[in-house]
Amino acid sequence: MRKLLELSLWQLPRWVPYVIGTVLVIAVTLLRYESSPFFGDKGSLLFYTLPIVIVAFMGGFGAGIFASILSLVLAKYLFIPDTYSFNVADPVAKVGMLSSALNWLFICVICELLREAVRSYRDASLERDSQRDHLSLILDSVSDGFFAVDNYWRITHANRAMREMVGQYATVDSQVLWDFFPPEQESIKQQLIDAKNLGQFVSMDVPEREGGPRWFQFRAFPEEQGMFVYMQDITERKEAQARHERILADERHARGEAERASRLRDEFVATVSHELRTPLVSILGWAELLQKRKIDDEVVREGLVAIETSSKLQAKLIEELLDISRMTSGKVPMNMEVVLLSVIIEEASLGCRLAASNKAIALNLDLPSQDVLIHGDAGRLHQIVTNLISNAVKFTKRGGQVDVKLVKDGSSAVLTVSDNGEGIPPSFLPFVFDRFRQANATITRSQGGLGLGLSIVKQLVELHGGNIEAASEGPGKGAVFTISFPIDPSLTQSPRQPLVAMPRGRPLDNVKVVVLEDDEGTRDLLALILQESGADVNMAEDAISALPILESFRPDILVSDIGMPGMDGYEFIEKVRQLTDAQGGNTPAVALTAFAREEDRERALSAGFQAHLAKPVESSILVQTLSQLIRREGSPAI
Repeated sequence: MRKLLELSLWQLPRWVPYVIGTVLVIAVTLLRYESSPFFGDKGSLLFYTLPIVIVAFMGGFGAGIFASILSLVLAKYLFIPDTYSFNVADPVAKVGMLSSALNWLFICVICELLREAVRSYRDASLERDSQRDHLSLILDSVSDGFFAVDNYWRITHANRAMREMVGQYATVDSQVLWDFFPPEQESIKQQLIDAKNLGQFVSMDVPEREGGPRWFQFRAFPEEQGMFVYMQDITERKEAQARHERILADERHARGEAERASRLRDEFVATVSHELRTPLVSILGWAELLQKRKIDDEVVREGLVAIETSSKLQAKLIEELLDISRMTSGKVPMNMEVVLLSVIIEEASLGCRLAASNKAIALNLDLPSQDVLIHGDAGRLHQIVTNLISNAVKFTKRGGQVDVKLVKDGSSAVLTVSDNGEGIPPSFLPFVFDRFRQANATITRSQGGLGLGLSIVKQLVELHGGNIEAASEGPGKGAVFTISFPIDPSLTQSPRQPLVAMPRGRPLDNVKVVVLEDDEGTRDLLALILQESGADVNMAEDAISALPILESFRPDILVSDIGMPGMDGYEFIEKVRQLTDAQGGNTPAVALTAFAREEDRERALSAGFQAHLAKPVESSILVQTLSQLIRREGSPAI
């Protein structure tokens, strides 16, 4: 019916309905004329009703009136008495013509109204279609999905984004919404049904598949004809949320680690304060006692030994702190050469035997008869072994036993240091090599130390390409430390020969030394040490006064501090090296300073010093360094 009504709106030229009307009326007139023998002069006007309806339907009111007038004229002239005349004398004919004219007028009005109704309907449909197309265009331009379902959950509309989101599963047109939900999402389906039944808005996050990578957010708006659903891809938001949660977890972990590190730092600072102050008690106490009282020689010797021991202990603590600083910055000096490991172990054990004998501890060595050669730094290897042995002695009770064993196992040299002392608690064993960690860090602990020794040992072992492990059966059952060093089978050369022995007597006889030191007490002490070794000493308190002395005194060697007012030691040695040979510009020089970091050593050597010694220094080491440097003048810096 709609198709038929739409025929009345065909876009025809205005004259076409009039021509059609004329043709139809003439055709009906001819038909009526030919049928006159059967109908006579009755019902002539009825023949023209159909053409008028067709013309009015196609052309509207005007075309219908035109066809009606033409029909009345032809019918009157040809078929209504008086025929062939336009006079109407018969009253019945007049009524018939008037009735037909009114009927045709009514038909024309009805057809025009129908046309107008169809036109309005068509315009409304076009407007609706245009709005729908415009809305579809807008929705298709949105990156988020949108679809509508009817009361039977059939999808009545879906934009392009929604089609792309679900297109990998099925087409969208006329599909039931549940076709797109996998079985594991039954709960989501039930939430939508409940929202529709209750007429309530609902929002939910829906995974593409169980454990799938993509996530969507559904926002459902129920209405009478069904439900509108807004569908947004929230995968990035979910990933960002997951990242945020990971960051929060990492932050909580980092905060916990920071709090732990802060606690360890506080414990370490307290330990450092305690360990550095403890030797000072002995040093200061004996120094005051020796100055205030007249004491026999035996007590003096005892006091001096205590002062020396405490000073060495404090120097060792400071050296451990410096080692940790070097290792943290990755600047550990390593002089790699071929080393006979057995000799290193014997020398290290000699330094620990006094402490072992004082506690009646048996220190046993088990070394192989064959040479065990490795690539390493002899000084650092000595430090490793000494630290392990002294650690074992420290934590072994009086009358105990410490065993040191070296074996060659294939391509490895395995060193084992074991004791029957206090042992290591199982809970602390995984942290035994951590810096600043001690099994007992409280003020009631029975052993001293900073908790750095084993950490330094581990890092030095790793710098040699080796591996260290700790084992213990528990408290009171001793501990075993095992080190494995790699052996290069190609090593055939002899290990480094020891330095030339110090000459007997006074090693600095007839040696002229200039000492540059701004601290008067230290300057006098250095002068006394060097003079007792036979040196002729000239002293200066600053760099400005040392330069003239250098030219007039012509020393064999120069000892200079670094941190001084006015001109520091670096600037001083640079000015010295700018002098001519006759002015003493090539005089060997030793930097004696409290700046003991590796970068301080490197800076001193690069500035022009031949050696670098860190304060405090033992007198024997100072004298030995000066003696060897003089005898090796012109050799590489030591």
